[in-house]
Amino acid sequence: MPRPDVSPADFRRFAHQFSDIAADYLEKLPSLPSFPSGVNGESTQQMFDTNLPLDGLGERAFDMLSQVAQATRPNSPRFFGYVFGSALPLGILGDFYAAVLNQNVTAWRSSPAAITIERTVVRWLAEAVGCAGFSGSLTGGGSAANLMGLCMAREAKTSANDAGSSGGIIYCSAEAHMSIPKAAMLLGLGRSSVRRVPVDGAFRMDLAALRNAIHEDLGAGRKPIAVVASAGTVATGSIDPLPEIASLCREHNLWMHVDGAYGALAALALPENSAASTKPTRYLSIPTSGSTNPPAADACSIAIPLRPKKRLPIPRTTPAYSRMIRSRASHFSKSLSSSRVRSAR
Repeated sequence: MPRPDVSPADFRRFAHQFSDIAADYLEKLPSLPSFPSGVNGESTQQMFDTNLPLDGLGERAFDMLSQVAQATRPNSPRFFGYVFGSALPLGILGDFYAAVLNQNVTAWRSSPAAITIERTVVRWLAEAVGCAGFSGSLTGGGSAANLMGLCMAREAKTSANDAGSSGGIIYCSAEAHMSIPKAAMLLGLGRSSVRRVPVDGAFRMDLAALRNAIHEDLGAGRKPIAVVASAGTVATGSIDPLPEIASLCREHNLWMHVDGAYGALAALALPENSAASTKPTRYLSIPTSGSTNPPAADACSIAIPLRPKKRLPIPRTTPAYSRMIRSRASHFSKSLSSSRVRSAR
């Protein structure tokens, strides 16, 4: 199989060709049906289920992009069924440049610019939802942000990173996102550890039912660890009574996790209803999602743990190669300097 090398001139030509294809598609996007017509499992299998090609298609690969578009649900203003919003074209260009840079965004030394930009964007969004002074991390979507928040909740309340999970109960409304029980399973707590609390007539978590569920578990010798409140549910956009839930969490020393993937950024319009209005519990994490807000070109959420200036209960490990770098910091600095010299040449 020949190497897919592309000269700078060819890359420039391909990029211009692709940008024309993308711009043509975006231009007609508002008029496309919300689901492609004539598309079914059999037709997509015929289009794409082929043998691995041993030779590249070259520029003929561009011809297949029209087939991909024809078998794709248009991400347009006509469709409201999924989490994805209709991205702004400028966000697409941002994704393009990020792919060009192709960074390993694991630590500042791996990608100084990307890490600093991440911290800045998280700070902006934290301030937008009334959480000025708090930090967080970008994730691949709301589900990952919920997993991160509940991982911190589990570690804060039942420390499992070293010896494994000893159990714990999580409470959420019957309208909560499906990622909550999935997170419980991934964290070793199990699906049975999630209490689906009934909702009221406005599809918000019923406070009396939540209190009764917590007391029942305490009476049975089980350990409640977290309450997941929704700031915008999937089906109706309902917002659970956040201040009252926060008060209940303080009363029982529970972690409060607010799933704000749908509605947390509404605090931009209603600052009086921001996270600050909950008078945060000792532990509070809020995912806000770019996947439901226009500027993002792809799913992106921010997990914001509200525990400033304290060590967060997150999974930590230091592999041998990282210890070597830390113990030989001067060598690492010299290698960075050498890399800069080589790049300059």
